[in-house]
Amino acid sequence: MIEWMQKHKKWLVITIWISTISFIAAGMVGWGSYNYNLNDNLVARVGDVPITKMRFQRAFAQVFAQYNTDGTFDMAKAKELGLQDQVLNQMIHTALLQNLAYELGIRVNDQDIADEIAKIPNFQKEGKFDFALYTSILNQNNIKPSDFEEEIKGDLLVQKVIQILPISNLASGLTPLEKSTFKFPFEIQNQIKLKILNQDSIKATYTPDELKAFWEQTKNNYQYPEEYEIDYLVIKNEDQNPTEEELQELYESTKARFVDENGKLKTYDEAKAQLLKEQKEYLAENKALKEYINLKKAKQTYGKIEIVNAEDRKFDLDLFEIIASTQVGETIKPVALAEGFITFKLINKKPKLVKSFEDAKAEARQALIAQIKEKKMLSMAEEEVKNGFKGEELGYVNSFDITKLPLPQDEAKVVLKQIFLSSKTRGFVNLDEKIVLYEIEGQKLQDNLKPQIQQESEKILELYKGQIVAQELFNYLQNKYKTTKYVTFNQ
Repeated sequence: MIEWMQKHKKWLVITIWISTISFIAAGMVGWGSYNYNLNDNLVARVGDVPITKMRFQRAFAQVFAQYNTDGTFDMAKAKELGLQDQVLNQMIHTALLQNLAYELGIRVNDQDIADEIAKIPNFQKEGKFDFALYTSILNQNNIKPSDFEEEIKGDLLVQKVIQILPISNLASGLTPLEKSTFKFPFEIQNQIKLKILNQDSIKATYTPDELKAFWEQTKNNYQYPEEYEIDYLVIKNEDQNPTEEELQELYESTKARFVDENGKLKTYDEAKAQLLKEQKEYLAENKALKEYINLKKAKQTYGKIEIVNAEDRKFDLDLFEIIASTQVGETIKPVALAEGFITFKLINKKPKLVKSFEDAKAEARQALIAQIKEKKMLSMAEEEVKNGFKGEELGYVNSFDITKLPLPQDEAKVVLKQIFLSSKTRGFVNLDEKIVLYEIEGQKLQDNLKPQIQQESEKILELYKGQIVAQELFNYLQNKYKTTKYVTFNQ
């Protein structure tokens, strides 16, 4: 844990500024149901360090966005992975280190905080910190500067306490005996024979009755997606028409942000394009707020009726997550879009339904064929491992020789790892759509490890030793500083 943190210190700060748009959308995602005890504002307290609900939601939004880079991750998957608990546990670990820093007398001053904030690219214009931009971004995310600076302070404390811990010096602390003992497994070379079985070479046959029976057994896997009927309005920035007077007033009231590094002030005409963009966004948001009130009061259809689901991608995934977490009859305040703002009321929610056999037939057929091929391939692998097989002779390889295997590197790593961990001289590795048969025909020790392999073995030892030390440290800190959780997550 600490070893990872030492190598990735720059990521320890909760970087909500990395993706302001995704944060705004994620901030309104249905985070899951909470069961609160005692204190509705805190999710946990670790020693003298509180973890607030708002801080947790920001941290969760950051991690959720990282998982959702391809747009397919949702709250259901997050709950399945226990992502909320993982984020909270990470924050608890950080808070334990903050407590240790306080006890050791480590402090962070205002200048440290200011310097750290000034380094953040999203708060910079033309490579320099811009205070107006800083306050604007925090305001857009409903974050008080004092709260944000307090989080920066906590993260700097963690960085400082990590620097004085011995974990980062484990490389120089490895003893000759540790190095010699640990490199022994890497000196082993196996003489290997391989054979690859592919599903593509296997024919799958089935009857219509077998397909129908398979669908009956697995029909819950084939469902129509949930559908949501919404009454909505989109207020576009481009449709707004700021007056010249409004633009002049905005320029005069925010003139300081148009001063360049040489102290030269941009003229109104030079700044007008930026002013126009900002004022259009401001007017669009104001209009959207008014429409939100009208929509909320409306007894009949007010905007445009649309039925959406997760598959049609009518709206981007962040917005769809908001829709999916809304209750029927609820009206949602304006949400920022690339082109403006949207406000909507959820009219109806239609749950997932199992598809009919005819609608699911193509999906069921594909799944059945894959299952038949997998069973045949496994049967063939077991038979050939039992009776012996003819394969490709690779000669002697060590656990790093992934390029010697006729496989992609990621698959070669899996196969070599299993071969070198196996106590059997003959076996197979299942790689889903292919199975790799192997036989160890001989074994010897390599006389001299390549420098690269020697370095890799020491890196692994450093990591392993660091994990042990880090875990013991956290065990100690958990016993030393009382941790109280005020929230549980409903799965």
